[in-house]
Amino acid sequence: MTRKTISRNHPAYRARLTVPSIRTAEAGNRSPAKELRAVGDHHADPVTTMIETRKKFVLEKAIKALELCDHTEMKAITHEMGGAIAFYTYLEEGEALTRLSRWIESNLDANRDLLESKRREVLELLHMRREQNDK
Repeated sequence: MTRKTISRNHPAYRARLTVPSIRTAEAGNRSPAKELRAVGDHHADPVTTMIETRKKFVLEKAIKALELCDHTEMKAITHEMGGAIAFYTYLEEGEALTRLSRWIESNLDANRDLLESKRREVLELLHMRREQNDK
């Protein structure tokens, strides 16, 4: 089996990932991901591996960023972290962060106590997820 670089059109190209190439007539014009699955289960999908490797770190980063940001940075932080942790399979938590970001945008004149209570709600959700992951 030889190794083949993923084509420039494939999303994993930017990450400079490589996949095994199947040198059979039946492989035809399969995508690199299909080739990888055809090789067998002993090869993990590179994107899945990356997600599993980094997901706890990204959740911790989101928690720390939300805990440490001040009220002026909160919209940007919640927007950025909401998309990031949703990509790493924390969909409910990502949606909560995105909702908070949108709420902040539509309530720019909200008082700090209300904003702080909403931050605590989202942090509670993030902490619960972290505890679930630790079990």
